[in-house]
Amino acid sequence: MDTRQLSRIDLNLLVALQVMLEERNVSRAAERLFVSQSAMSKTLGRLRELLDDPLFTRSSYGMVPTPRAEEMQADLACLLQGVKGLVSSQNLSPPPTKVSLLLPLPSTLVLHYYLRSWRCCSVRRLACELKY
Repeated sequence: MDTRQLSRIDLNLLVALQVMLEERNVSRAAERLFVSQSAMSKTLGRLRELLDDPLFTRSSYGMVPTPRAEEMQADLACLLQGVKGLVSSQNLSPPPTKVSLLLPLPSTLVLHYYLRSWRCCSVRRLACELKY
């Protein structure tokens, strides 16, 4: 793994992005992160530069995420949950979970949805049985 590019990323930027995606308001996001509004705006600027995307546009309903920001939202939540679990002093290795699904063959989209939603869970094995 090339860690040079990863070393440029400040984890606090990703936390700020997650809070902005939840709040969709710079002032409220700043309040939640215990920083000033100008500090949050500067953080948003750093995120925009890092990701080469505006991330949010202003509207009458608040800050609207760009398609790229929306695309990142689920993965970002899982990533931060993983980091939280990694540094947590609680049980470091959750018990393995076996999940079995019985799906008809045409339901591959349903399977894709379940696999995507379980990505950040502690599921270690997924057994699928296809019946005709």
